[in-house]
Amino acid sequence: PSLALRGKRGATDLHKACDTLRDYQALVFSCFMCGWVIYFIASVLQVWIFYRKSVATFVSIPFSIFTLAIIWYLFDLRWKLSLPEDQVVSGKIAHFQRYENIGDIADGFPSGSAGSEKRAGGAGGDYFAVGQDEGDAPMILVSG
Repeated sequence: PSLALRGKRGATDLHKACDTLRDYQALVFSCFMCGWVIYFIASVLQVWIFYRKSVATFVSIPFSIFTLAIIWYLFDLRWKLSLPEDQVVSGKIAHFQRYENIGDIADGFPSGSAGSEKRAGGAGGDYFAVGQDEGDAPMILVSG
């Protein structure tokens, strides 16, 4: 997420961050669901450790049915809600492609040292930047 907010290459970094999150979504969801199922299995085993056999049997049956129902609905919902790869929408607006290399506007302002001016996006070159000290009139800095 910090790449999307503070990336130096503008929308290119935003798209890269969103693609990375999309790629890791299935892995994170699978790990979350495995942790949930393992927790219920551990709860059933814990009942067998701390209680008598009659109590453990009575408690284990509903816990086991509940755990199997979670696993069943997990696979059923994943199967019904997943889309083929060619139908997935990326959210990228193709008409903004030419603006993807525009970086943060603050990168274009001088940092105080001579010769440190950069064009937005981190590239060197000619640009006009407007800076203003407190109480002074605006000044135009020309690089090049």
